[in-house]
Amino acid sequence: MTKDSLRSPPLSTTFAETHTFFEAFSELCFSDVTGILRDARVPHILLVDIQKSLHALNESLAAHREAWRYVGVASEVKRQETIRTSSTISADVNGQRKRWRDEMKQRSQIWKERASRSANSALFEQEEMESLTSACNIWVNRLRHTLEVVLLVAGEVSPHFPTYEHSSRLGIAHMLERQRRLGLRPSDSYLPLDGQLRKSIGGAQPAVGLMKTVYSRHGDEIDVMVEVRPYSNTSAEAVRQLTWYLSSSTPLGEPETPPNTSDGYGMLTLRCLGYVDDPGNARSLILYRSPKSHPWASSPASLHDTIAKGWNAKPSLGHRFQSARTLAATVLDIHTSGFLHSNITPRNISMLPRHFNDTELSPYLVGWGVEAPHSEAPSPLEPNLYRHSSQFGRGAQTLTTEQDIYSLGVVLLEIGLWTTMSTVFAKLLESAPRFGVKEEKATFKKVNRVILDLAYSNDMRREMGGKYAQVVKKCLEWSQEDAVESMLEFRKQIVDILDVRCGL
Repeated sequence: MTKDSLRSPPLSTTFAETHTFFEAFSELCFSDVTGILRDARVPHILLVDIQKSLHALNESLAAHREAWRYVGVASEVKRQETIRTSSTISADVNGQRKRWRDEMKQRSQIWKERASRSANSALFEQEEMESLTSACNIWVNRLRHTLEVVLLVAGEVSPHFPTYEHSSRLGIAHMLERQRRLGLRPSDSYLPLDGQLRKSIGGAQPAVGLMKTVYSRHGDEIDVMVEVRPYSNTSAEAVRQLTWYLSSSTPLGEPETPPNTSDGYGMLTLRCLGYVDDPGNARSLILYRSPKSHPWASSPASLHDTIAKGWNAKPSLGHRFQSARTLAATVLDIHTSGFLHSNITPRNISMLPRHFNDTELSPYLVGWGVEAPHSEAPSPLEPNLYRHSSQFGRGAQTLTTEQDIYSLGVVLLEIGLWTTMSTVFAKLLESAPRFGVKEEKATFKKVNRVILDLAYSNDMRREMGGKYAQVVKKCLEWSQEDAVESMLEFRKQIVDILDVRCGL
């Protein structure tokens, strides 16, 4: 493949994985009878997005394709001529699917041959190949995400829905499981965990943040992070439903693989193991597997606590962009599964290292929102500082993606200015820590006016640049009626813009 192909397994592995993805993608999307893009429920906007991604990938390979014209690997010139004559992919869903499928098969076969160990022509330097693989990864990740949206829209119907083998080859098995569980009830066999925690968690433990301890079950010990959920805030049945949705089917004893969302649009969150029912203290305890990268002794700090340490603890500019991008990609992944977080605040973001040698921490979303029991009591102000107008105070019963995106915008504002909303609104929190139904609209207007002023301020542009400021403003003013279009635009206008800035 390159002069270093035999000594460079990562490149060979990347191209092998790319080939596997496109082979499965072509079979699932473009096959004559069961191609999922034949489903009438798939919106035209998704077909166009796939078309654009394939075209961009085709362009990124242009220089390498030109060089390979002069190498006689399995009738390369003939295959390239075939691709050139059909490189313009039509969005006409009724007449062009066969051309899409044929082009994908042709290109997939070429990549397969080029990635083989027998292809040892010294065409490109290592840096050139790394640039190519980076471009491939960008468009593969985008195609994977668009496919996940397609499957969310189409639903689990035969014969279009992928098999487990297909979903594994495409790298979307976990996403499909979350989509499948959405709206379903846990089975009768899903019960509270029956093991023991090494460290007792007192009744005074606050209902925010995580506490690290060890969970023992049948002689096995697992490092865990514990989240407290009082019955007064979250019913035991709601916790059962939430943890069933979040839980992995992986056995408890299986080693944890560190998540990696530096590429793609994946969610960075802790693996949920289940819950412990604690009626004696009128609460439930949600258990997450502790990352192996995290030092044993300490419970993780929240993003709020990290920012509250001040500018001396402020990470590098590039890392703040990376944290913002990770949070945005996590929100996108949640929405792509058809779910909502509904409680995004800096106190519900735990800062943890992804790997042992990480010097800076990454944000993990916890504190998932559920429908709270009805109460006539005044609403606390601080968590409402992060809530959309339709969710502020008691809010409407309907939960929407716009609410999550607004909350994300406020958190990104804090990351950009490196100051907490509790600091910004310190006087208001002191004078009016709670508010009633009659004050909801006036209180939201007062809070929202200050937040928007900060987002539009020179301080934000000076600290993070115009692009980041624009991202924050778009989140705070997000308005997309169509759910599919909203996801694609959020990916384009928020996640991808932050991704470009992460190299700073």
